[in-house]
Amino acid sequence: MPLSAKVKQRLRKLNKWLTEYMTTDHGLIDELLTRNAISDRDCEDIKSKPTEYQRVAHLIDVILRRSDRTLKMFLEALVASSQNHVARVLEKGCLLLKQANAFL
Repeated sequence: MPLSAKVKQRLRKLNKWLTEYMTTDHGLIDELLTRNAISDRDCEDIKSKPTEYQRVAHLIDVILRRSDRTLKMFLEALVASSQNHVARVLEKGCLLLKQANAFL
């Protein structure tokens, strides 16, 4: 199921915060690739960006084009890459994923 307009809007509102507090380093991209949340091409595109800001912004763009399932995997990958604080903010930012409560 595609992300709802409401979830997309809320994720976009958190975009600036995410680019400041989230990192694609420490295994996040590899976690997403392992979970099939992003494609090999997405991975290459994200990693090719010269700054962390650009890598995070591109990753968020990729997530916005995906499904609720991908968003759940994104939250799981954040936790697996020691970014629990980001996963919690996203979940508390009213992303309204019932599945998120299962691992947070």
